[in-house]
Amino acid sequence: MPGPQAIVLLLALLAASTFLSVRAWEKRGVLARLNAVLGRPAAQPLDGVRVLSWIGSKIPGGSDARLHSELLRAGYFHASALHAFVALRLLLAFAAFCAVLLHAAAWTAQTFLLATFAAFFVSRLTVILLKLSADRRERRIRRELPPLVDVLMMVLNSGISIDQSLRYVTGMIGQTSPATSAVLKRYVADIDSGMPFETAFERMGQRFAINEGYDLANLIKQSLLQGGEILAS
Repeated sequence: MPGPQAIVLLLALLAASTFLSVRAWEKRGVLARLNAVLGRPAAQPLDGVRVLSWIGSKIPGGSDARLHSELLRAGYFHASALHAFVALRLLLAFAAFCAVLLHAAAWTAQTFLLATFAAFFVSRLTVILLKLSADRRERRIRRELPPLVDVLMMVLNSGISIDQSLRYVTGMIGQTSPATSAVLKRYVADIDSGMPFETAFERMGQRFAINEGYDLANLIKQSLLQGGEILAS
């Protein structure tokens, strides 16, 4: 039977693969949206992704609102991200359970107890890593948002419309503020695909996933739809 360090390393690698898989899936979703905006044929989703979504949708209790909120905070906006994460977490936990059993010299009650603990550990570790990723993105958004508001106010003072200002700022802050720029790029894609402004701004606030982001999106929405000026406080 392998030593404790080898088991911990194996479980850590299994948990890390969850986030690599979901992040790759999210990037594929962004590319599909961009192709739709540009009128290009969208690539068909991978069979494995569809299978994961189906598995996650069939798991009882898989539609966890708190887990969905953490995924949004971490920047996973795909419609099926929750189901995919739940399915991957279950599969990784099962893989950890089987790995302990396969490496055991004999199957005893202690072996099954250790395998159960390993599966629980992997399941909790994936959630912990997700929360750490969400906290890291939240700190990045809070750091990038004040300069974004300053630049947006300067552009608005030049006399162009709010929508044009957002589009200009989106292309301007791509290198300096990647997290907030990604949110604004999705707003532009939503508008270009025909989504109403009200819905696009609501989704913008959800993607910022912090109170300041919600407030900014609501302020811009009210100013655009009801008239008035955006004043920096």
